[in-house]
Amino acid sequence: MDLTPGGKLDLRGTVVDTALWASIRASATAPDGTVRLGRCWFENATFEGVALNGVRFDGDVSFDGARFRGPTTFFGAAFTGHVSFHRARFLGNVSFFEARFGRHVCFTETSFEGDALFTGAVWESDASFQSAWFGGAADFDHSAFHRDALMQDAHFRSVLSFRRARVGRHLLLDRARFRDRAWLGPLTAGGRLGLDASRAARSVKIDAVASSVTARDAVFRTARLRLPGTPADLTSLTAQELVVEAASALLPGVTSTRTALHALHLDSCGFASADSPDLGELSLSGCTFAGGAPGEAGQDVSDLYLGLAAASDDPGQARALRYRALELRRKSEESRWDRAMLALCWATSGYGLRAGRTAATATVLAAVLIVAIVVVSATTGHPVNRLAHHG
Repeated sequence: MDLTPGGKLDLRGTVVDTALWASIRASATAPDGTVRLGRCWFENATFEGVALNGVRFDGDVSFDGARFRGPTTFFGAAFTGHVSFHRARFLGNVSFFEARFGRHVCFTETSFEGDALFTGAVWESDASFQSAWFGGAADFDHSAFHRDALMQDAHFRSVLSFRRARVGRHLLLDRARFRDRAWLGPLTAGGRLGLDASRAARSVKIDAVASSVTARDAVFRTARLRLPGTPADLTSLTAQELVVEAASALLPGVTSTRTALHALHLDSCGFASADSPDLGELSLSGCTFAGGAPGEAGQDVSDLYLGLAAASDDPGQARALRYRALELRRKSEESRWDRAMLALCWATSGYGLRAGRTAATATVLAAVLIVAIVVVSATTGHPVNRLAHHG
């Protein structure tokens, strides 16, 4: 152990109380007043309410299996090497306010029994919280991840907050468990924001700009997604209430008791599939629908489009959706007679929803009637005006 500024420190299995830590800080303080430590081993150590504020760790640091009793603070600490808190336990509140991590950071299977505050922290490489357990609030507001933030299989028993956060690549919360609310944004992510197979007992609110957002097979009580310019894949998601505003959204297999879709391109939603969504109490606002050819016909899909038409706030869009529904029914009708009648209705009037086609058909019928009258008149020798008023 080298108790000089930048020296190595080995406290494996040691109980570090405030008195011991004060002496270490005094010995490791550089002339500029900065506490500097080099390579450090703190595996299975016990920290008794110590403050590591402003410490600069110039080498790799391992806190694997360490225990932190009482409140612990890392205000403004700087880690230039790799850092590992694998299976560490924070028994009280811990704060990494404006801490800076220069290399890979590992909090895998770490237990935070109090609040865990990473407000304003900067992560210059990957940060892993996979299978971590958060008993109190988990605050990542105003934090910046230059690469990946990995939180797969993490458990959050209190509020999770990522307000005003930035992630260079992926923010992954796949298979995470949320007992309380999750506030994911407003944030930006260069890659995927993932919540596949995650579970939330209360509300999940996502306000993000990312390359994509996925919540496949997720189960939420309430999900509110505001994703301007971002595509979302919500395949087989289940929610009591679902609100989606996105550039596009895949919704096959979605089940929701109350659903509101805002500013979506409905053609991208994957409605025309065998696994159509079940969207209860549906409302649409500001959505667009081009009405391209359906990918697959079926009565269930046809009923879904009729439901979309009833929920739309745009009369023109509602007509397009009803037309799509009748097209699906025509192509899936098993009865040859019913299929022929629907085909005739489509050809002559566009199911009564195509004004131009109806007018053209009426014009043709009128022309045919006039020709017939002229022919009858010529055949019988009666003038047309007498025939028209005959009788």
